Amino acid sequence: MISLKIPALCAAGLLLFATYGGKPTDPSMVLTPVYRDPVAIEQAEDPAAGITMTLDKAAYKPGDDAVTYTITNTTGESINVVMVPTLERCIGRDAWEPVPMEGVGFCGTPDTIEDTYTGEIKLSWYGDALVAGEYRLSFSQVDDSYEVLETISAIVIIEE
Repeated sequence: MISLKIPALCAAGLLLFATYGGKPTDPSMVLTPVYRDPVAIEQAEDPAAGITMTLDKAAYKPGDDAVTYTITNTTGESINVVMVPTLERCIGRDAWEPVPMEGVGFCGTPDTIEDTYTGEIKLSWYGDALVAGEYRLSFSQVDDSYEVLETISAIVIIEE
């Protein structure tokens, strides 16, 4: 019996395992979806990374009030992060589209993060645009002249 991993459409933890009987005369193949916690995946991808973002839970429902995130800085130096959230919906393999906010504005002045910063985005900021699916929440780390150095992201799952 052979198992093959087929990558998911986006970055979340959905994997498809194809199981084949192993005999040339056996045409049967079974695809089994397996869900892995995207928060754990995001944290495990690069445990030595100097800047990471984690979420308070693996999945949210449309009735939830907010997504709480924590940005952790282990670089040993302070970093500047523009706390203007970008939320994008997965629309295909490595393809994302922005989800517009309704009636919300941000100043765009970076916050300095020494060790950790915890904040939240209100799901109501996105009105009826949020449907079940996979989203990417991102913030920009910038230098003193506001040039983007790095995009800090985490995967948000919205369930039905």
